[in-house]
Amino acid sequence: MSAPKPSKKQKTSMISDLDRMSPSENMDVNENVILEYNTPTLDRPMGRKKEKEKLWQCADHIYFEALNHLWDKKKVVDVKELKKEERYNQAYAFVQEKLEHCIQARENETRTRKGCTRERKI
Repeated sequence: MSAPKPSKKQKTSMISDLDRMSPSENMDVNENVILEYNTPTLDRPMGRKKEKEKLWQCADHIYFEALNHLWDKKKVVDVKELKKEERYNQAYAFVQEKLEHCIQARENETRTRKGCTRERKI
């Protein structure tokens, strides 16, 4: 049979952690060897306060992105509105010219009619 398993986890000491660390070599600017120890990272979860702070920081970034996106859309819409307004102004000017020509043509007709009636009287 197998031996009973201990119910408690064994504590690790700092000395045993140092034994497990392996040095890695890096070169600096002067090509001197720099020994660095690869320390094991703690896989401890973040606290609630840090999680909330991280969420708030991300939320600010998201809001700025959304605001920039909306601002870009507004610029595009403003350009479209400006083009639309220019087309409207051109069409309005064209209609005004057409009306002026019609009015002048009618005035010319009435003048010629009046001239014809005067000639008949004479």
